[in-house]
Amino acid sequence: MPRRRKLHLLIIDQSALARNMYTLLFGYSEGYALQYAESIEKLNRLKTHEKPDVLILNSNAIARGASFQRGRVPTLLLCSADRADLKEEYAAMKSLTVVPKPFYPYDLILLVNQMAQIQRKKTKKVIQRQGAQRRGKK
Repeated sequence: MPRRRKLHLLIIDQSALARNMYTLLFGYSEGYALQYAESIEKLNRLKTHEKPDVLILNSNAIARGASFQRGRVPTLLLCSADRADLKEEYAAMKSLTVVPKPFYPYDLILLVNQMAQIQRKKTKKVIQRQGAQRRGKK
């Protein structure tokens, strides 16, 4: 059986304590590759091949009044109660899930796996569609 590719997670959080929690949740499993950043600017500097499978974003990493531009990366926004502005602003985004704080940490594992599975299905459909188009041109 072929080995499954590791799920690449980019975690944007400034707290060292939170990073330890993410390492405990995801770091000791062979199915995840973790990358950390302190600010949202890191996401904008990533090249296409470096894009994560799932982005975990703490609301404290987004400055008040700043907007968060994201691509097609499934995103978990961990939103504190005092950041209601973010909940309203990003509520309409389809591939963004708002997780209110406090939350049960193991729920993150479930959400990350669900988001990655949905993304894999979308990618598979795109590949099949492109293959069908190529066969139609021949």
